[in-house]
Amino acid sequence: MIKIVRRQRKMQENKWQSTTTPIYAIDIKEKERSHSEVKKYWELYLTDETVFGLINGLTTLVAGPGFQIEGGEENKDIIEKAFSRSWPAIHSLVRNALIFGNGFGEIIYTRTGQFHSIEALYPLDIDIENENGSFSYIHRESGKIFGPDKIFNLVFFQREDSNYGLPLLKPLYNAILRKEKLERALITAVERHLPRLHIILKADELGHYPSEEERRAIARQFRDLKPEYEIVTTDLIDIDTIDIRGVPNIDEYLSFMLSLISLGAQTPIEILGASERSATHATARIRANVFFAGPIAYLQRTLEHAINSQILQDSPYRFKIKEWRMPLAYTGK
Repeated sequence: MIKIVRRQRKMQENKWQSTTTPIYAIDIKEKERSHSEVKKYWELYLTDETVFGLINGLTTLVAGPGFQIEGGEENKDIIEKAFSRSWPAIHSLVRNALIFGNGFGEIIYTRTGQFHSIEALYPLDIDIENENGSFSYIHRESGKIFGPDKIFNLVFFQREDSNYGLPLLKPLYNAILRKEKLERALITAVERHLPRLHIILKADELGHYPSEEERRAIARQFRDLKPEYEIVTTDLIDIDTIDIRGVPNIDEYLSFMLSLISLGAQTPIEILGASERSATHATARIRANVFFAGPIAYLQRTLEHAINSQILQDSPYRFKIKEWRMPLAYTGK
């Protein structure tokens, strides 16, 4: 708790006297995080094609153009090689920061103290300790403690109530689960509404129809029939198709769910591999321009700031993401 002292003006024996008024406020940040909750986001990334495409799409758009090192000439090539060596890890750090809220990497130095590379770490293996504003990082399995100069911590969405960043998938989680539920329901509905075969058994020359046992045996033969199979029968069997109408409004349902995810992620719906029927080429181009000038630019500037402040620090070098060279369809020219 915080105790705040306020000076109040009270006249007592012709002297100013101070009084202490206790005002209580919360001063404890959420040091812990729910590993089981955050791990759900990782499982979604590994199993849901929409989430996989969203995260990888954003990661590629952020880090895709490559980088350049500005300022300083002496040993500049060494710095460039170090970041080239680290580029796959930086790609993983961007992805992890979007999924877990934090992208942790171990900063590797040479024996002379020169920056050599970054090694990406699994975010749930690292815990953050904050003692009076001094951060340290603890590796859960080994118990090893790293100082802030040894761990790179990329956070895109800060939380004032926690030592950890906000995962992009946290506010999207319920919408993604609803989408998956809808997909399962649609698959079941489509399977139920696929055309069915009607097997008609005719009477033989003596006018006898197959017995129940014979009908069941024939049904078993046709049970696993697939569209690509050839059908061979005698003249005693006819095959007809029972026409059942498909499930209506499938596209609308899916588009609605994807639009919710797109809205929460602040990405054009095209990033999710979908499109809107009412969208024109002009509106798609405007959305793309706003997307690159807004959310993508923010993520890129945040990555640059994290690298410059945590790795390059007071050196004369500055890390910068190159600009995208967009096709004319997206430049508006």
